[in-house]
Amino acid sequence: MKKAILIISAMLCCGVLCAKKNSTPIATGEYNDWCDYLDYINITKVVNIDNYKTIVILPIGQDKVVWPDKDDNQYPALEKALASAPSVFQKQIEKELKGKNIEVKVASSDVSPKSDEILIKLNIESLDMGNRALRVWVGFGAGNQNIEISGYAEDTSGKCFSFKQKHYSIKMTSYEKVLNSEFKNFGEEIANIFLNMQK
Repeated sequence: MKKAILIISAMLCCGVLCAKKNSTPIATGEYNDWCDYLDYINITKVVNIDNYKTIVILPIGQDKVVWPDKDDNQYPALEKALASAPSVFQKQIEKELKGKNIEVKVASSDVSPKSDEILIKLNIESLDMGNRALRVWVGFGAGNQNIEISGYAEDTSGKCFSFKQKHYSIKMTSYEKVLNSEFKNFGEEIANIFLNMQK
């Protein structure tokens, strides 16, 4: 009987630990697979987005982007997508935070945060435009596009959180449309960081 009680207690204990492990941690610390969607986040300050009036998106770091040759049809698609990326992020974050009474702006240069402002700085860590021919003829993940970004949010007190996220795409639309679609997805996920911190 005692043995049975010990086994049941161990199972219950394990269940509590697993539940705690899989719950969304809204606290300072480093987490992988945060909220079951974000690859990595390091929270140094839990943010209440209601305390801010403005989100400012800083210029996106592109130093790690490997550009195709200028005569490659991927080149103009990448150029256009990267040029429009800040406004895509702006519109998507604004859409997801609708009702929060917060303005989302794009800055033309890196700036320091003002009172009631939170800045978002994004960097492209890797970007592979993929190969549509391989996707069609080979399949099994061959030729897929992928893009990884890192970023952080900062207010007057310093960095609030930093994160990394990678997306893979098997879409068969134009290179530019695929990138714009992924930038929208990233924008939604960034907005969800703020929303999840309020839960």
